[in-house]
Amino acid sequence: GELRMVPRDGGAPTTVRLDLSWQPEMTNGRTVIHAGRLWDGRGAAVQSNVDIVVVGNRIQKIRPHRSGAGQSSDPDAPGAAVVDASQLTVTPGLWESHTHEWIEGKFYGDRLGRLWMAYGVTSLNSVGDPVYRAMETREAFGSGERVGPRYFATGEAIDGERVYYNFMRPTYGSEEQFQRELDRAQALDYDMVKTYVRLRHEDNVRITQWVHDRMRVWTASHYMLSPMAYGEDGMTHVSATTRTGFAYTRSSAGISYEDMRSVFKRTDSFDISTTFNSSLYRDDPTMVEDPRLLTLNTPWDQAGLVAKRDAAVNTDQTVSLDSLQKEENTVASIRRGGGVVLAGTDSPLDNVATALHLNLRAQVHLGGLAPWQALQSATLLTATEVGVARDLGTVEQGKLADLAFIAGDPLSRIEDLANVQAVMKNGRIYTVAELELPFLSPGGAQKAAPVQHQLLAPAPGVEKSRATHWWHDPEQMIEDEHR
Repeated sequence: GELRMVPRDGGAPTTVRLDLSWQPEMTNGRTVIHAGRLWDGRGAAVQSNVDIVVVGNRIQKIRPHRSGAGQSSDPDAPGAAVVDASQLTVTPGLWESHTHEWIEGKFYGDRLGRLWMAYGVTSLNSVGDPVYRAMETREAFGSGERVGPRYFATGEAIDGERVYYNFMRPTYGSEEQFQRELDRAQALDYDMVKTYVRLRHEDNVRITQWVHDRMRVWTASHYMLSPMAYGEDGMTHVSATTRTGFAYTRSSAGISYEDMRSVFKRTDSFDISTTFNSSLYRDDPTMVEDPRLLTLNTPWDQAGLVAKRDAAVNTDQTVSLDSLQKEENTVASIRRGGGVVLAGTDSPLDNVATALHLNLRAQVHLGGLAPWQALQSATLLTATEVGVARDLGTVEQGKLADLAFIAGDPLSRIEDLANVQAVMKNGRIYTVAELELPFLSPGGAQKAAPVQHQLLAPAPGVEKSRATHWWHDPEQMIEDEHR
């Protein structure tokens, strides 16, 4: 927690005084949103023709639309900003429940948060990141210094005697070193703690107890058992890297049997589905040519995304679709049995934003879930499992105003969910055009995603010049061991 300087020729260190305080960005004023359709996230019901009244950063009320909204006859309207979403569907902002933003995301710069938001994501869960990058991001996104979703941050996963990835933290050694990792997690206010694949069982128990009793946050692992027997809250994949000899949670043929599924059905532990499957680009090949991607995605990731699409369209997808079907069978079985599965991606290891939408489409088209059930895996269920459902996850009176504005009807056609026109985060609205603005090339305004219905104009001061912000140039990128 301190910065110290030590003379290179010896002598006593001196402490450099720092003021690193910051304030969350606060939204003032009143906004009246006229929503043609509202899915509040609580169930299958959809409301029509309603007004969502937002005061500051919270929803004050939801009421039937008043045709006089914006007129003196409406007590909510004087001085309010009026958002015409009468031809749109309003939903809770989406959650991306499994990210590692700063493993590869450090190469995206300011594009990354904007790209997620342009596809409706207003909250991110990190499940393992280089801690100081992660904490800086939480503060930068939270203060409004950079544009991006709410960021629930954590540091490096805590591992055993050897680490699988180079940013994990090995703990097989002295008691002092082990305790230092726990103290570090508490001091830096991790929003969750991830345990990894070589951690000793007795150490896993101690970490789980510390995190629950001292930090009051959640824990998760790549393992179903034994960590869930110790009280860990979730498993971050249907199956992934393992090292300690416990049975993999699906067979070599990709099947998760009922013994695995029943654990999630009968306990309050949750699973996260990270499909890593691009076959469904076949059904929507133009998805990868969306103006939002052409503007905000990085050149190398966009090239890789196009290559995945081309492979999905031009090669036999039988094996890939069979694998995806088996994962969705597991997801649907757990959900129908009363268990919880969240929609995740591992992005940006998988493609940012689009992978989440493919995950939700797979739940509907292969798993047989209703669109509203799939949507809950990226809204209410995630907010509930990470412990913030009092404030987020649904559109209700008193909750924080995190919303997505969608052209179409994603409750009937899940593909429409990708037609994001704007998002509201913490009471502030961002149109897609505003999110794209810093990255439009000179004369390239025609690339901007079309705003089909009039929403608020970009806030004053967002028109940043590319000439004064060199980091907006995709050619200016430090290759920090990018692999």
